[in-house]
Amino acid sequence: MQKMSNMFRLSLCTMSLLIFLFYPFLMIAKENNKIVIYHTNDMHGNINSIYKDGMLTQIGLDIVKSMKDSTPNSLLIDAGDALQGSPLGKYSKGLDIIKLMNAAAYDCMVLGNHEFDFGSEAVKECAKAADFPVISANVYEADELFLKDSCIGNGKEFIREIQGIKIGFFGITTGETTKTTIPENLENIEFKSELQTTKQEVEKLKSEGANLIIGVMHVGETSSGNIITSNEIARIVPGIDIIIDGHSHTKATKKINDTVISQTGVNSSNIGKIQIEFDDPQNISISSQILSAAEIGRDFSPDKSITKLYNELYSNFSGELEKVIGRTENVLYGGSYNGINISRLTETNLGDLICDAMMKEGKELLKDTPYSNLPMVAFENGGAVRSKIDAGYIKMIDVLNVLPLDNRLSVQIISPDKLFKMIERGIGKLKKAEGNNGKLTGLFGGFPQISGMRIEYDIENTPYNYETDKEGNRVTKISIFDELANKEVKELSREDDTSEIVLLCNDYTLYEFPSVMNEEIKYKGGYLSDILYKYILELTFKNHGKFNLPVNYQRVKIKRNNEHLENYSGKVLVKDSSGILRSRMIKIKLDGKTNAEVSTNENGILQIDNLDFGEHTIKLKYKDLSGDVYLNNELDVNNVPICLINNMDYNITNVSNIISQIPYDVTLESFNILKFARNSYDDLNDSEKSKVMNYHKLIKSEEKFLQIDNQQMFSSRKYNIGTVLSVSVLVAALMLYIIYRKIYKKNFNTVKIKNF
Repeated sequence: MQKMSNMFRLSLCTMSLLIFLFYPFLMIAKENNKIVIYHTNDMHGNINSIYKDGMLTQIGLDIVKSMKDSTPNSLLIDAGDALQGSPLGKYSKGLDIIKLMNAAAYDCMVLGNHEFDFGSEAVKECAKAADFPVISANVYEADELFLKDSCIGNGKEFIREIQGIKIGFFGITTGETTKTTIPENLENIEFKSELQTTKQEVEKLKSEGANLIIGVMHVGETSSGNIITSNEIARIVPGIDIIIDGHSHTKATKKINDTVISQTGVNSSNIGKIQIEFDDPQNISISSQILSAAEIGRDFSPDKSITKLYNELYSNFSGELEKVIGRTENVLYGGSYNGINISRLTETNLGDLICDAMMKEGKELLKDTPYSNLPMVAFENGGAVRSKIDAGYIKMIDVLNVLPLDNRLSVQIISPDKLFKMIERGIGKLKKAEGNNGKLTGLFGGFPQISGMRIEYDIENTPYNYETDKEGNRVTKISIFDELANKEVKELSREDDTSEIVLLCNDYTLYEFPSVMNEEIKYKGGYLSDILYKYILELTFKNHGKFNLPVNYQRVKIKRNNEHLENYSGKVLVKDSSGILRSRMIKIKLDGKTNAEVSTNENGILQIDNLDFGEHTIKLKYKDLSGDVYLNNELDVNNVPICLINNMDYNITNVSNIISQIPYDVTLESFNILKFARNSYDDLNDSEKSKVMNYHKLIKSEEKFLQIDNQQMFSSRKYNIGTVLSVSVLVAALMLYIIYRKIYKKNFNTVKIKNF
């Protein structure tokens, strides 16, 4: 018995030793039976890593590169809309994004609709620059495949063999591209049937021996009109193992019939991971998951070579992008909150601001034309408002993040009936959320952000039909509105097809709205990003160095029919760089009016009770930390996080930035920037002022300005009496202002209120 026991122990030890020796080889063998596909879509040029509170919130290509390098038998695929949507993509027409995708070792990319925003020739240049196949099997130019001679491979499909498995890839681009970029960018371009092309590609790849077939599609699972979706393709076409999808900005992974469909959302907030395991080419299993930025940030470190390359490329135009162009006292709201792009559901102050800028540009454009006295309205589709602008100093990059697309101002002359139909389409997807609680759903990129008019609508009425282009009757009133006089000028009639109105909108919007699609474009103005930049600059100068906008101007009003619009409690999770602020007294300012002190609870939640139904803005301050919050229970944004920050370094840097913009040869044209610099400097506290290292330039510039020889100006022929008087007033104003600042100090005391 003892002998058998000893033999058993010996056998066990021998087996353990063998396992120990051969375990690495067993694991390698296991990895050799596994292929991993990482995939991205709709990055829109957002390819740098961004961290907030120490947590990764945007997955940069430096992280993606690390993921791929650390994973054996891995591929990296993009499902389109990679190149357009950020300043880096805009300034390089996509080429710098391709350089970074090359460095990250992408294996394939399909063309998205926004790849065409720079024009078809720019698309080809980017495809030629790619070290990987750029594919789209259904895009043709003059009866030939669009990418035929512009990229690695044949421009529509390819087969990659890994560990004995032949994987066939083909690309499909949505026909909706014709509606999402201006026609000039698609001259001679044809988008063939997504469905028929898919059938052909599946048959071709099968005939070439592919064991696994993957459609890389920029098609999406939602569609307007008769454009097919990726879900429908999966239902109709057999033989597709995987669809790596994009376009609808959906975060989802699912299986329809035998096809796995995966899409990661938008703006690099997630990445997809598809795992393919096999014993042999005929026995393959597929699993998929969507990984968040927070998950990825815990497990992977950035590849420093990619980070360095991004910084080098960005530095080529960082000086222009980082230039301070204005200052706002409150947040200009746009972009997404709790995953909801609010400008696609409701009026926002940033949408209002953009449209006001369009109105000013339009009036200037038409002042010497036969249309100068016509009623004028501006319309910006909410989907084009891509980001917010935080309270504080505004830089050019902030404007480009809001309006990253190369859209220009377009001028049309239309009749009121066409405007009604346009607005009906813009609000047609809105729905009431379940329950009689007044909440709205139905995000739509065509939601109206407006100026020069007021709109009222009833969501209970018949909505616009996107399939038949039937108008609907939700819009109950449209009035021309004078913003300066703050009064209604004229109510428009839905039946009026003869009166003339000037419509200002971006050139993309025209092709989203059938009622104005075929109307002649009378004039084209500048790019919207430049128009907004100039308007912000003007508002800042006019308002002594900073301006303030209400959260909205009530330009788009919904009629409420016996709905129970209860007051609600807003909840804010308050943090700083060290973590959650528990049981701390926070100073708040509600809607720019009401001051109070409210304590966070033991979980760091600051609760504000009895808020009126709808939207509110809240400024929070704790010691030297501050931040702004947007709440809106109508859109289900009533429980949000915020990280309070210390703005000292931010203030010092931006004031120094403004001073550096003062030209050394001071002229009368320098007055506004000089005054902006002085106002901004004087708003600093004493500690901040002591750290502005170029303050001496501001002092010298003011001295030079005050030493302008008035007598010379009077005698110079190029100045008339009006100019002389204006200059004299400006000089006197500056002198009085400097004296005033030296003598007086303004003190603002916060009133503490316990209840609202």
